[in-house]
Amino acid sequence: VRGDDSIIWTVEFRNGTVKRFEFPVRTTPEGSADAYGTHGDASLDDISDHGTLFTKRTHSCDTSQFIES
Repeated sequence: VRGDDSIIWTVEFRNGTVKRFEFPVRTTPEGSADAYGTHGDASLDDISDHGTLFTKRTHSCDTSQFIES
């Protein structure tokens, strides 16, 4: 069932348990969201450099789990 601000559905399992789920829908009017935010235009130099493309502005992680002892 779709309401003004959410979609709600009910699931009844074979054992008789009933679960109700509610998922909120967008609250901004369609077309009003700024998909790119403050990122601006892409730099073609960054796109052509494979190393930059996949590492720029990414979070660091612990890679020790991927290194064999």
